[in-house]
Amino acid sequence: MRLLRPGFRHCFCLIENEDDWILIDPLKSSVRLEILRHIQLQSLIDHYRATGRTLLLGARAPTATTAESSIRPMSCVELVKRLLAVRAPAVWTPYQLYACLLDGREFNEPG
Repeated sequence: MRLLRPGFRHCFCLIENEDDWILIDPLKSSVRLEILRHIQLQSLIDHYRATGRTLLLGARAPTATTAESSIRPMSCVELVKRLLAVRAPAVWTPYQLYACLLDGREFNEPG
């Protein structure tokens, strides 16, 4: 963990589904899935900011399966990349993913 940039040692995502949010949190030995019912986006932003998290907002790209994604080691970064349909083979760390998502201009920090 010391090799990872402070503040960027783990990543997870929330995906909107009608009035609810689906929390997908890849942990060391499992994946936490939770449905957050009837929670407004601003409430989520306020909560995660209050806990010191770095946030990005954006839309998922249409999913596509590639041979490239099937041979990579599973990590929190890899799972989030697959959920967001991000093709970035050089991205291995949470900070690299953060920078990649910002660079693509499809994601931004909430105002």
